[in-house]
Amino acid sequence: KAPRVAMVEVVAERLDLFVRAWLLCPEVIGGEGEHLEALALVLLVKRLEALHQKVDKSAPDVTVPQFAAAALNGLECVRISTQPSDNVNRIYETLNNRGRSLTQGDLIRNYVFMRLGVAGKSFYEHTWSDLDTRFSGESLTHLFWLDLVRDSPTITQSQTYSQQSRRLEKLKTNDELKAGIKAIAKRGDLWELIQNPHLEGDLAVRRRLQRLKDWRTTTVHPILMYLLELRSQDRATDKELAKAMQYIESYFVRRMIMGRATDNMNRVLLSAGENLDKAIGKGSKPPRVDVALRT
Repeated sequence: KAPRVAMVEVVAERLDLFVRAWLLCPEVIGGEGEHLEALALVLLVKRLEALHQKVDKSAPDVTVPQFAAAALNGLECVRISTQPSDNVNRIYETLNNRGRSLTQGDLIRNYVFMRLGVAGKSFYEHTWSDLDTRFSGESLTHLFWLDLVRDSPTITQSQTYSQQSRRLEKLKTNDELKAGIKAIAKRGDLWELIQNPHLEGDLAVRRRLQRLKDWRTTTVHPILMYLLELRSQDRATDKELAKAMQYIESYFVRRMIMGRATDNMNRVLLSAGENLDKAIGKGSKPPRVDVALRT
């Protein structure tokens, strides 16, 4: 085995012994754990020193004691309670299989598959895997946030997991939970279009989507999602959609000229979707989408 791999295995072995001993005999370490930690450090250092001469010399100039101390002192333990029917391996893999901080989307994924249990494998293969393929962690989080602000415009992106899990808790059966996620996944088609305007078939709509993307602002995403949804429901034409997006860009330009490019922009655009919904939902002959948005 390569020296680096061997070293990592030794670290993992000693840390595992340290954690197991602490869990089984907490009284031995007298509150702070300095005795057991010292013992683990001695064992770890001795084993690593035996490998020290074989380590790749291009590695950073860090001493073995420094490496061992960093591993021991930087370790954080998290306890996760499971049920007999839970797939602990899948939980572990989905918790953090990339060694990076978990996003709000990651937390939602974990929640869903812990709820589904053994039914999760099939659901992942037929539904969720497509989301993972198309959207990165932050992009997936944004999709779940867009789903929330459609009905609750004041929700912030940092509240995505807490609000989505609260909503999903109301879905009592696996079938209801799956249906709820599938509905969000369907909206993912529109979110993908916003991120990749070149996928749009209509030239005028594609041009407007690209121009709004070039502004590099996420505040426009909720209203764009709503406009695209109206078109998918045959409640708006391509021409109306392109015109509505032109009005949005015109609004951006006017605010920039006035020196108010970002003041209350998020609140204004979020409320625009809500007001637009009310306007086109009234009467037997609702106004065109572009006209309703302008007024």
